[in-house]
Amino acid sequence: MKARAIGVVAMALLCGASLPAASPMPVDRPDTVAIARLLAVMQAVGRPPVIATLVQPGSINDLIHLRAVLAGLRPELASRLARLRHRSLTKPSDARQDDRAASAYRLPVTGRLVTGFGTLSEAGVRSRGLTFAVAPGSPVVAPAGGIVRYAQAFRGYGGTVIVDHGAGWTSVLTGLGTLAVRPGRRVSGGAVIGSARRGDRPHVTVELRRRGEPVDAAALIH
Repeated sequence: MKARAIGVVAMALLCGASLPAASPMPVDRPDTVAIARLLAVMQAVGRPPVIATLVQPGSINDLIHLRAVLAGLRPELASRLARLRHRSLTKPSDARQDDRAASAYRLPVTGRLVTGFGTLSEAGVRSRGLTFAVAPGSPVVAPAGGIVRYAQAFRGYGGTVIVDHGAGWTSVLTGLGTLAVRPGRRVSGGAVIGSARRGDRPHVTVELRRRGEPVDAAALIH
């Protein structure tokens, strides 16, 4: 019966349930060292130290059962602590910025899609963005709000604008004929940042990146 009770209490512990208060456990026994360590871990992961109520003073049998329960709890506690530490690497504000950057994305031009994300060219190069055939001189807008980090011609790509949306999200737009922004300027989503080239068959390409890695912008465009 005691073993079953201990098991029930252990399950309550994992589920975050509270237990009725009891007299504190004596700390002069060698066996309580493991329990003290567990208390520290429980405090680190934000759990109340209810484990102290599992054993009454002087109950050796309960203490033996408790040690068996602890052996099963340690891997779970270590796993939870690792997940909490990993989660703390991303601030809540960054997560909210991620949501905003992903939910507010739009097409930077009006035109016909000619190359999709991941399309393999005749030269064997895989596309990392979306390329549109547009009317000569048509406006190009920021696909989402952010700060302009780069705005000038880049060899082989024409006018190029890089917009930093925050939280690791950036957009790279190429194929512009004129630029209407400068580095350091803050733009809102939909703001004109330039225009397409004038001439035969102008194209504008947009690449969305997350911490430097290409992302399919088509999945985020509404």
